[in-house]
Amino acid sequence: MRHFTKEVKIFLLLALLSGCARQVSPEFPDTAHEVTASPLAVGDLRITASSVDTNAGSSAGGAVDGQFGTWWGTNAVGGALRLDPGTTSTVSAVRIAFYKGSSRSATFDLQVTTSATITSTTSWTTVTTRTSSGATNDFQRFVLPAPVSARHLRLVNRGTSTGSATAFTEVAIEGSATTGGTSGWSVKAPAPLKRWESQGLAAEGQLFTFGGFRNTPDIAVYATRESYRFSVASNTWTRIADLPEPITHAGQALDEQRRTIYLAGGFVGNGYTKTNPIVTTAKVWKYDLATNSWSAAPSLPAPRAAGVLVRRGRFLHYFAGTVRTGDSYGGDYNSHWALNLDQPSQGWQRKAPYPLAVNHLSGAVVGETIYGLGGQRSDAETSTNTSAVYAYDPAGDRWTAAGGVAPMPRPLGHAGASTFVRDGRIIVVGGVTNDPQSIRGGREVANVVMYRPDTNRWTELTPLPSPRQSPVADLVSGVMVATTGDGADKAPHDETWTRPWSP
Repeated sequence: MRHFTKEVKIFLLLALLSGCARQVSPEFPDTAHEVTASPLAVGDLRITASSVDTNAGSSAGGAVDGQFGTWWGTNAVGGALRLDPGTTSTVSAVRIAFYKGSSRSATFDLQVTTSATITSTTSWTTVTTRTSSGATNDFQRFVLPAPVSARHLRLVNRGTSTGSATAFTEVAIEGSATTGGTSGWSVKAPAPLKRWESQGLAAEGQLFTFGGFRNTPDIAVYATRESYRFSVASNTWTRIADLPEPITHAGQALDEQRRTIYLAGGFVGNGYTKTNPIVTTAKVWKYDLATNSWSAAPSLPAPRAAGVLVRRGRFLHYFAGTVRTGDSYGGDYNSHWALNLDQPSQGWQRKAPYPLAVNHLSGAVVGETIYGLGGQRSDAETSTNTSAVYAYDPAGDRWTAAGGVAPMPRPLGHAGASTFVRDGRIIVVGGVTNDPQSIRGGREVANVVMYRPDTNRWTELTPLPSPRQSPVADLVSGVMVATTGDGADKAPHDETWTRPWSP
């Protein structure tokens, strides 16, 4: 199995530099400007940045604090920003959004070094010197003549068409970690199928995965009924009873008391084909852990997919979601229903609507409170993911007002089957964030983030070895397990990783 060869994207947010011209300082680390990357640095590597121009108009901290109102930039030709991906990487391209990018062109050098330690005598190699188009404020992508190995990188200002000062509003370095990078994650037996958009969760000491999309020679987005369970103890996968129908995007919840896993709603069928095309279902299925069999539960009041299913006490709650027929989305919903598991014949009852009409969001239950996290609108995963988080009080049948709960570190969707709770904390693994320049979906992330309701704060945990969209992840006997999902290469994967739980 190959390790660290999947494309990852290392992102740093940069904004406008202002001020008058200054002299260029000696090209050696301005240690006062060394900072750790903010939670908005997306990728599987922790990033630091430092300003090589001690007379820059702002510190390097402005380049990585996730705030567009702060910045790093330089007024001097030769001023540079050094980027540290934390490990040796193979770099293939750089994408830069330039300040005043639509009214002037900017020239820069991309320099690299393989040295692990930077000193005043470090040798830097100029890989390419490029000039922006001067026609857009959006990202411009500069593909390198050939991929290069780099331990550190520098962007060196060579001036603009209007003067010496320059600034970047955002930079993305595209590459692959070539050494290290697992950060405590261990590689385990691969899943039997490469797939994404599966349903799954942990139950009785194993990780269960149900259905999902896979690729076949005839159908690129083929929905499968195949289901499996993974034993961390024996590092083995075992096939279990197939789903009653080929489902993706269903909500999932566990009833430990009755040893039952519920799947609610979802898309049934294949994407982007006339062969068994997608329809949205209202059906709810339950999987009996004791008998390895499926049976029907009361259907949702209406078809829904990519919404949230959680269990709080003896009630299942399903909220938000969308509908789709074939390749057309029919709108998002903020509907919210609850089912009494001890009196299922009463059916699903209407509850306070979710504050947003979104899909591909996550959900979790901590104590008496239900949480909804992130999500996207329609099929626009490139630009409409939200970081909003809402909390629901079942006793009062009400959701928190906007801003009542700290937002996620970044807009995020596609983590519905990789969000779980441990020790009163919500953990979200992987997912997709916004990438308006993408022509094929949003930007997959490797980030693992944790929310503590008691402090109302988010924390970045050790990221996955590689970005994943719609993986299945949960905690199994004190070990975090993450498997399958779509990678940054826009292809399904079968890798399985584990890491001891450590908040």
